[in-house]
Amino acid sequence: MLQDIKIKSIKPIGKFKTYDLKVEDNHNFFLGNNILTHNSGKDRSMDFLEMISNKLNEAFKDTSEYERLLTEDETPDKLIRVYNASGSETMETYLDSLEVDNKGIVGNIIPGILSTCDLLILRECSFLFSGQGNEGRQSKREIFLQSMEGRPVIKSLIKWKGHTTETLCEACIVGGTRPIANMKEHMANTGLQQRALNYMRNVDLDMRKKMLSKVSEKSMTTSEELIVLEDKYAELAKKLLAFREFYKKSDFSFKDRKALSKLINDRMLLMFERIEKDLSFHPEKKDIMHTFMGRFIGLVNVISVFNAAIRNEEVVAEIDVDRALSHIENNFNSIIDWVDETIASDKDEERKLDKWTATITKIFEKDTFVYRKELVDRLALIMHCSKPTVYRKLAQFKGMFEEGNNGILNLVK
Repeated sequence: MLQDIKIKSIKPIGKFKTYDLKVEDNHNFFLGNNILTHNSGKDRSMDFLEMISNKLNEAFKDTSEYERLLTEDETPDKLIRVYNASGSETMETYLDSLEVDNKGIVGNIIPGILSTCDLLILRECSFLFSGQGNEGRQSKREIFLQSMEGRPVIKSLIKWKGHTTETLCEACIVGGTRPIANMKEHMANTGLQQRALNYMRNVDLDMRKKMLSKVSEKSMTTSEELIVLEDKYAELAKKLLAFREFYKKSDFSFKDRKALSKLINDRMLLMFERIEKDLSFHPEKKDIMHTFMGRFIGLVNVISVFNAAIRNEEVVAEIDVDRALSHIENNFNSIIDWVDETIASDKDEERKLDKWTATITKIFEKDTFVYRKELVDRLALIMHCSKPTVYRKLAQFKGMFEEGNNGILNLVK
């Protein structure tokens, strides 16, 4: 049985690896070893990104580039400046600001988060999937969407007396959120899919059981095994540095551009054909998918070059483009599946609304008017739902009623 226990003392016992566990459905809390955890699960990949970035920064100090910067009397910065967002950051902290003294004189530029990091980790980025921001003012969501497009974000405050700042984000932004339904509902409306690659993944119970088994196994890692693991991470960091060096000095070209263009065109046409086939009766959603397609071609080219670099080649070949297209096709298929699900969900919602409409109309057929409270009680009984649910539903039917004194409702003819 859970109970409140006061902590008597805290003693440091050294650094050890920890593991996150995540359970299906009601995952608000998890109880294990008498420890109550909250919202654990999706952070491990973020932890890995942060850890490997630190390893890269350490390995960078052993490179000739770092030595050259030292000899040129420059203070070498970190190779990857990581900012791990806590979620409490405001719009203002992300953008560059101007220093203002007591006399109101504008001084130096104070860089914001977007200007001072190379990797921005958003462990919870649900704000990107929220609705539209307040009209006439910027929101965090709008700032990020604009930054993902590569456009500078302009900031202006009254105390700056007409001066402005322009913040250009060149950071790699990595984020995660749940539940998946939240992403599906808002992805198209916010325009996020057109600006970034989004991966929606439902992990079933069997997979979670396998993950739990692995976590249990890894939790028994010895200190010697941890040392071996650290060596592997350091080796990975060196390989990534070598990849970076090769990428920087290479002048990439495309082998048989005509053939590669045909390959891309043919595969993209197949995607368009699926859009026409699956969404022929849904022009709005078809248009949304078309906007996604325009971004895919640029992504194919970028990923193809990365694939060639991974093979340590400066010439982009068919194998590189084919792998890039497969990557994009997987993303495309997940989006199409999501669109199909939203169409089915919309139809289901329409059926439910029709049922509510028919029920409300039937109630008013017997009575010339109905008290609001009485209507709520009867609908809760007929529709098998709570009264707060009825109140929320009635907000969707405002046009059906005229409300008089004392909460009397009349059906609009």
